Amino acid sequence: NFNITKSLGNITATFSYNQTRIVGYVSANIMDTAGNLNIISLCNNNIVEVGSSGQQMLNFGDTVSISNALITRGDPIYAKCPIQGDSDRDGGESFSPASWASTEFTYYLYRGTNRWTIVSPYGDSYVKIKDGANIIWNGTVTSSGVYLPNQADPENGNTVTIESTLPINAQHETPGDSINMYPATSGPIYGVPSRYMQIGTGSEDTKITWYYQGSCGSNSSVSLSKYTGAFINFASV
Repeated sequence: NFNITKSLGNITATFSYNQTRIVGYVSANIMDTAGNLNIISLCNNNIVEVGSSGQQMLNFGDTVSISNALITRGDPIYAKCPIQGDSDRDGGESFSPASWASTEFTYYLYRGTNRWTIVSPYGDSYVKIKDGANIIWNGTVTSSGVYLPNQADPENGNTVTIESTLPINAQHETPGDSINMYPATSGPIYGVPSRYMQIGTGSEDTKITWYYQGSCGSNSSVSLSKYTGAFINFASV
């Protein structure tokens, strides 16, 4: 119930601070090498800073475009209250939220050449990328991150697991797409209704149930073996 949720919490107040703090990191390769970072402020009296941009003073609805020349992969993004940011290039993705850092991610591969961008903001982390149970890449990732354009490209239809010794931020890229990876979890995940959903499993068999408020309504579930995945088309369920 939106009205109940709204009455119990104020998003702007919850994510506003007395001074700027890190809210995310530049990680997408296209943002690091080509695209500028466009930011919109979702509150008044905001202060935003990325890389060598200097402090940007923004009110609600104000925007700023930060030149690619001023940012690099791994740069922290500071803000005083909520913002949204995205690359200005086709196929770019938002910056990686700081709260999405984790030591494990799973991703079901479904199209294109698979590329990976990983940033380790809390120190040098030993990272493994696995195709099922098999390690296909491993190495140390620093705060400046690493881009893997062709070193870990399993077949589509497989599920990849990324594991690390420290929390990291990760993005999956294909030619034309870039997607922030959400931490592996067994708890509830909420999102805006869409046509498709991708599910990837880790080292254990699992049953996944989803509750969809779109045209198909109701709920459904799927049981998956470990290291597998599913591509759900809500138009057909």
